[in-house]
Amino acid sequence: MGKMETSRKFLSFDLGASGGRAVAGIFRDGKLELEEVHRFPNEPVKVHQSIYWDVLGLFSEIKKGLALFTKRYGKSLDGIGVDTWGVDFGLFDKDGRLLENPHHYRDRRTEGIEKEIAGIIGSYQVYQSTGMTLVPISTLCQLYSLVKDHSPILEIADYLLMMPGIFNFFLTGEKAEEYTVITPSCLYDINENAFASRFLDKLRIPLRIMPRVVEAGTVVGNLLPEISQEVGLGRVPVIAPACHDTASASVAVPAVENDSWAFISSGTWSVVGIEVSTPIINRESFRFGLVNEGAAGGKFIAVSNITGLWILQECKRIWEKEGEKLDWPAIVRLGETAEPFTAFIDPDDRAFVHPPDMPRAIIEYCRNTGQKMPKDRGTIIRIALESLALKYRDTLRKIERLQGKPIKVIHIVGGGTQNKLLNQLTADATGKTVLAGPVEATAIGNIVMQAIGAGYLRSVEEAREIIKSSFEIETYYPRNKDKWDKIGG
Repeated sequence: MGKMETSRKFLSFDLGASGGRAVAGIFRDGKLELEEVHRFPNEPVKVHQSIYWDVLGLFSEIKKGLALFTKRYGKSLDGIGVDTWGVDFGLFDKDGRLLENPHHYRDRRTEGIEKEIAGIIGSYQVYQSTGMTLVPISTLCQLYSLVKDHSPILEIADYLLMMPGIFNFFLTGEKAEEYTVITPSCLYDINENAFASRFLDKLRIPLRIMPRVVEAGTVVGNLLPEISQEVGLGRVPVIAPACHDTASASVAVPAVENDSWAFISSGTWSVVGIEVSTPIINRESFRFGLVNEGAAGGKFIAVSNITGLWILQECKRIWEKEGEKLDWPAIVRLGETAEPFTAFIDPDDRAFVHPPDMPRAIIEYCRNTGQKMPKDRGTIIRIALESLALKYRDTLRKIERLQGKPIKVIHIVGGGTQNKLLNQLTADATGKTVLAGPVEATAIGNIVMQAIGAGYLRSVEEAREIIKSSFEIETYYPRNKDKWDKIGG
């Protein structure tokens, strides 16, 4: 193990599309302890027809998190790390001024842009080079929308930073971007390990604005003196973890190095995939929609993004509007006692993207597909969870075929691990052992990558051993295999 002789403290900032939090990680006696220091909302701002991120408000919350850490733990801090969602960015001028607030990935300026780019370059050609499928929210599409609009901001811009890089720059004054948050952008050729200059040239996107790219675990710089003074800290390194939140979560998978394993990062959305040394890029993986994102330690994660617990979250919201207060344990209990296998839905069907009434949408889907319509909430819950488990099974079977070998174990990490019924149904549907935990995967991945960058841990493998010994991991063995085998998909 690395240098663990005294306690070491790292502070992770994990920013998602709806909120952020600061979580302290303390290494003590060969184990990792977590404590939430600060939690704050992340609310997009609509101005006229555009949607923006309140980046300065978020930075203010980051500084508040630093001050709260100081108040609780004192001035000693071994590292600060920021991870966020992908694809969104900011543009800066030569004097380091942010030219406008970053746009939200759901901003309508990119509607249909991916089809235009496909006509110029080719969708499969983008996939071959970047490992990513071209979608409207891609950074490439967002930048091309500026080209099409003859935006003066693109002319003035001196450099681009993704969301984590923006916060690192505000904290340190240093400009750099970490590999795992650059690769999902459709800007980076993962085969050449360089920005895809031929795409950028064809689309008239200036190569000169692309940032310096660093590996996960790189010390970006030290906290600026004025910020240190403001929050009460000393000279603290800001370390780039795996800055894309999915990549940070994958670091926290407590897997055995040589086992054939897959992971599911389970929450509102589910990211299902495997860790690979070489990207999986071919016509079949392209048709399936398997994307290849950078991971820590020079590896990649080949993943499929599917709808996760969003459907149940929306059901819960509607039931609460109707006056029924159901917490998550109660929802799981209703699902456990409901009749199994009455109907199935496709969680990724457009009917479930954002319906005004999710329970009604499930009932209508069952009616429209000639299935038995659910009569009560427990059955709706059971249908949603069994269907998600079935989607996991089908996705993992396709991944097995693409990688050419079977998956033995499934690791589920993230908030969805607390849904014990879904964990068991996943084991049942796939016929594989499921290991569920840790819950706080993204924050843990962020913290251990900082520890690697600071020299207190040697490798991701060592970090995973500490994670296994520090956090509860529940095991689920498959049951009812014969019944699940009869269900097609």
